[in-house]
Amino acid sequence: MTKLDGLTLRYESHGEKFATLMTAPVTTGVAPQEFLPTLLRFKAMDLMTRMERNYRDHWDELKAELVAFIQEWRAKGLTDAVSEGIIKNMENQVSETMVKEKYMEKWGEHQLRQLVRSLNM
Repeated sequence: MTKLDGLTLRYESHGEKFATLMTAPVTTGVAPQEFLPTLLRFKAMDLMTRMERNYRDHWDELKAELVAFIQEWRAKGLTDAVSEGIIKNMENQVSETMVKEKYMEKWGEHQLRQLVRSLNM
C-alpha cells in the first residue's frame, strides 16, 4: 500500500465548487512494484528524447544524467523482464551513443528515436 499525503480533490457540481478536507492520508491499493515499471518506461523515454534533442548544447549534463538514471533504477531492484531490458538498453545501447558526439550525429539520434518509439507502443 502507498500513502499519499497532502492530496486535495477539487470538483464542481451544478455550478458549486467543492474541495475535500483531508483528515488522514489517502491509501492506494497499488504497490510500488506495480507502477515502477511503467514509471521507468516513461522516465527512460523522457531522458532519451531530451538526449536526442539537446545533446549539442548539454552533452556533459546529459551524460551525467544518464549515469545517475541507470544507478537510480538499478538500485530499485526491479526484476520484471521489461524493466531489466530497459535498464540494459540504457546501460549498453544508449550509453554507447554518448561515448562520442560523432556517434550521436551518425546513428545515435536515429537509434534514440527508435527506442522511444518502441517503448511508446
